[in-house]
Amino acid sequence: MIKYLRSSRGMTLMEIMIVLGIIAVIGGILMQRIFGKKEQANRKAAQIQLETIKGAIEQFSSDNGAYPSSLRDLVTRPGNVKYFPSNGYVKEKTLKDPFGCDIQYRVPGTEGRDYDVYSLGKGCQEGGDGDEADIYPED
Repeated sequence: MIKYLRSSRGMTLMEIMIVLGIIAVIGGILMQRIFGKKEQANRKAAQIQLETIKGAIEQFSSDNGAYPSSLRDLVTRPGNVKYFPSNGYVKEKTLKDPFGCDIQYRVPGTEGRDYDVYSLGKGCQEGGDGDEADIYPED
Protein backbone atom coordinates (compact mmCIF):
# COMPACT_ATOMS: atom_id res chain seq x y z
CA MET A 1 0.00 0.00 0.00
CA ILE A 2 2.81 2.44 0.84
CA LYS A 3 4.55 1.53 -2.40
CA TYR A 4 1.36 2.35 -4.37
CA LEU A 5 1.01 5.79 -2.77
CA ARG A 6 4.60 6.66 -3.48
CA SER A 7 4.43 5.61 -7.12
CA SER A 8 1.29 7.56 -7.93
CA ARG A 9 2.07 10.96 -9.29
CA GLY A 10 0.07 14.08 -10.19
CA MET A 11 -0.25 15.58 -13.63
CA THR A 12 2.84 17.03 -15.23
CA LEU A 13 2.98 20.62 -16.40
CA MET A 14 2.85 19.42 -20.01
CA GLU A 15 -0.37 17.45 -19.39
CA ILE A 16 -1.97 20.47 -17.72
CA MET A 17 -0.96 22.68 -20.67
CA ILE A 18 -2.48 20.22 -23.17
CA VAL A 19 -5.77 20.09 -21.23
CA LEU A 20 -5.88 23.90 -21.04
CA GLY A 21 -5.19 24.10 -24.77
CA ILE A 22 -8.06 21.74 -25.55
CA ILE A 23 -10.39 23.75 -23.29
CA ALA A 24 -9.31 26.98 -25.03
CA VAL A 25 -10.02 25.54 -28.50
CA ILE A 26 -13.46 24.30 -27.45
CA GLY A 27 -14.20 27.64 -25.77
CA GLY A 28 -13.16 29.50 -28.92
CA ILE A 29 -15.47 27.43 -31.09
CA LEU A 30 -18.38 27.96 -28.70
CA MET A 31 -17.76 31.73 -28.47
CA GLN A 32 -17.68 32.02 -32.25
CA ARG A 33 -21.06 30.32 -32.49
CA ILE A 34 -22.53 32.45 -29.70
CA PHE A 35 -21.31 35.72 -31.23
CA GLY A 36 -22.50 34.63 -34.67
CA LYS A 37 -26.00 34.20 -33.26
CA LYS A 38 -25.75 37.58 -31.51
CA GLU A 39 -25.03 39.36 -34.80
CA GLN A 40 -27.94 37.54 -36.40
CA ALA A 41 -30.20 38.56 -33.51
CA ASN A 42 -29.05 42.21 -33.76
CA ARG A 43 -29.86 42.26 -37.48
CA LYS A 44 -33.35 40.86 -36.83
CA ALA A 45 -33.89 43.35 -33.97
CA ALA A 46 -32.85 46.19 -36.31
CA GLN A 47 -35.35 45.01 -38.91
CA ILE A 48 -38.14 44.95 -36.32
CA GLN A 49 -37.11 48.41 -35.11
CA LEU A 50 -37.20 49.69 -38.70
CA GLU A 51 -40.74 48.33 -39.07
CA THR A 52 -41.74 50.28 -35.95
CA ILE A 53 -40.20 53.48 -37.30
CA LYS A 54 -41.79 52.90 -40.69
CA GLY A 55 -45.20 52.61 -38.98
CA ALA A 56 -44.54 55.84 -37.06
CA ILE A 57 -43.58 57.63 -40.30
CA GLU A 58 -46.80 56.45 -41.94
CA GLN A 59 -48.85 57.53 -38.91
CA PHE A 60 -47.17 60.96 -38.92
CA SER A 61 -47.98 61.31 -42.61
CA SER A 62 -51.59 60.25 -42.06
CA ASP A 63 -51.99 62.72 -39.18
CA ASN A 64 -50.28 65.67 -40.86
CA GLY A 65 -50.53 65.20 -44.62
CA ALA A 66 -46.76 65.00 -45.19
CA TYR A 67 -43.82 62.85 -44.24
CA PRO A 68 -41.55 64.09 -41.44
CA SER A 69 -38.51 66.02 -42.64
CA SER A 70 -36.29 64.04 -40.23
CA LEU A 71 -36.65 61.21 -37.75
CA ARG A 72 -36.32 63.76 -34.93
CA ASP A 73 -39.79 64.97 -35.96
CA LEU A 74 -41.14 61.65 -34.64
CA VAL A 75 -39.70 62.35 -31.17
CA THR A 76 -40.19 66.10 -30.69
CA ARG A 77 -42.96 68.18 -32.21
CA PRO A 78 -41.89 70.21 -35.22
CA GLY A 79 -43.49 73.64 -35.41
CA ASN A 80 -45.51 73.07 -38.59
CA VAL A 81 -47.69 70.04 -37.74
CA LYS A 82 -51.42 69.85 -37.01
CA TYR A 83 -51.27 66.83 -34.72
CA PHE A 84 -48.58 65.41 -32.49
CA PRO A 85 -49.12 62.84 -29.71
CA SER A 86 -48.13 64.01 -26.23
CA ASN A 87 -45.41 61.34 -25.94
CA GLY A 88 -44.33 61.50 -29.59
CA TYR A 89 -44.56 58.82 -32.23
CA VAL A 90 -41.44 56.96 -31.03
CA LYS A 91 -39.00 57.16 -28.14
CA GLU A 92 -35.58 58.80 -28.57
CA LYS A 93 -33.74 55.48 -28.13
CA THR A 94 -35.64 54.04 -31.12
CA LEU A 95 -33.58 56.27 -33.42
CA LYS A 96 -30.42 54.19 -32.74
CA ASP A 97 -30.14 50.65 -34.03
CA PRO A 98 -28.90 47.67 -31.95
CA PHE A 99 -25.36 48.39 -33.18
CA GLY A 100 -25.42 51.92 -31.71
CA CYS A 101 -25.66 53.63 -35.11
CA ASP A 102 -28.21 56.28 -36.06
CA ILE A 103 -31.15 55.01 -38.12
CA GLN A 104 -30.98 56.57 -41.59
CA TYR A 105 -33.92 58.39 -43.20
CA ARG A 106 -34.20 60.00 -46.63
CA VAL A 107 -37.11 61.97 -48.14
CA PRO A 108 -37.73 61.47 -51.01
CA GLY A 109 -36.52 57.90 -51.16
CA THR A 110 -34.69 56.12 -53.93
CA GLU A 111 -36.18 53.96 -56.68
CA GLY A 112 -39.49 55.89 -56.66
CA ARG A 113 -40.21 55.36 -52.95
CA ASP A 114 -41.66 58.21 -50.89
CA TYR A 115 -38.90 57.72 -48.30
CA ASP A 116 -36.13 55.34 -47.26
CA VAL A 117 -35.52 54.21 -43.69
CA TYR A 118 -32.65 51.83 -42.97
CA SER A 119 -29.84 50.83 -40.63
CA LEU A 120 -26.18 50.93 -41.63
CA GLY A 121 -25.59 47.58 -39.91
CA LYS A 122 -22.72 46.50 -37.71
CA GLY A 123 -20.03 48.68 -39.30
CA CYS A 124 -22.06 51.93 -39.23
CA GLN A 125 -20.92 52.47 -42.83
CA GLU A 126 -23.01 52.85 -45.97
CA GLY A 127 -23.12 49.61 -48.00
CA GLY A 128 -21.05 46.68 -46.80
CA ASP A 129 -21.37 42.90 -46.99
CA GLY A 130 -22.55 40.18 -44.60
CA ASP A 131 -23.03 41.42 -41.03
CA GLU A 132 -21.97 44.92 -42.09
CA ALA A 133 -24.55 45.24 -44.89
CA ASP A 134 -27.29 47.85 -44.68
CA ILE A 135 -30.58 46.62 -43.17
CA TYR A 136 -33.98 47.58 -44.56
CA PRO A 137 -37.47 46.87 -43.22
CA GLU A 138 -39.19 43.92 -44.86
CA ASP A 139 -41.60 45.01 -47.57
